[in-house]
Amino acid sequence: MKNTIALITFLFLAACSEGKQVLAATPEIEKVKLTSDQVQALPTATIPPTSTPVESLPGKEVVPIDSMAKEIPWLPLDEKAIPWTTFIGINSSVPPFDNPLVRKAFIQAIDRQRISDVDNSVGRNSSPATKFIPPQVLGRDLYQAVGLDYNPKAAKKALTDAGFSDISSFPKVEIAFHETATKLAEAYQYWWKSVMGVEVTLVPHKSEGFEYIDEIKTGLFIMFWQADYIDPQNFTYDTFLHPDAVYPKLEAPDFEKIIILAKAAVNNPSERQRLYIEAEKILCEDGVYVIPVTHRLRSK
Repeated sequence: MKNTIALITFLFLAACSEGKQVLAATPEIEKVKLTSDQVQALPTATIPPTSTPVESLPGKEVVPIDSMAKEIPWLPLDEKAIPWTTFIGINSSVPPFDNPLVRKAFIQAIDRQRISDVDNSVGRNSSPATKFIPPQVLGRDLYQAVGLDYNPKAAKKALTDAGFSDISSFPKVEIAFHETATKLAEAYQYWWKSVMGVEVTLVPHKSEGFEYIDEIKTGLFIMFWQADYIDPQNFTYDTFLHPDAVYPKLEAPDFEKIIILAKAAVNNPSERQRLYIEAEKILCEDGVYVIPVTHRLRSK
């Protein structure tokens, strides 16, 4: 899976600059097998009751629950409209991104609506994102309902609360990316400088994929995820927890526990959807382990 992800990432970034379409890959879907002891050991204290009505969930419905299959994947893949998420990865083991307040500052300093508008002006089917799983995959649009949106005042406060009221003391920050994504990297660089006064050094690479993420240890890196199949598992477990995932290891045990529960609830689509929303809150709001930027629909 790692090589597949890396190759698709390279092709996607190249396509952004050349206007080409990208072929999707279809990895083998792993079956969930939990022993009774494992199920009993899963913590549930912080998880809301399973009787929570669907109507109380945040965001708005874009795919009815009753249309989702009681299996994985739960929706068919439309090769004429494949969901994508473009995002900024965060290596939380690299200072200053080991501080969640710094991560919150960086996510709130980017005007994703402006970036999406630019996308659409050149013919891309794009929408701003405050969470990771595309609406067409989760079944609900959580834009501004979950996650942290553009908020310059909150970004500055988070940085001050993190101990950086004097920006001159801020550590060196680098963002890695494939050279074809230079203009996108410059846009991010602009927002962080204009909102927070933070200088971010651009580190372009020519390698075919993102294997260098583990090697150079930059705190930030530009990436994307294309749906291999239409199920939230593909944008959670496969992206962040799979043994071959290229994303740096998340120090987020609560996220992993919820994803295990969601995989185990394979015969209950509404419960799985609720659990994935809880996972999104950890990923993009409470812990900020990733910075979602846009959602796109592309043809295979």
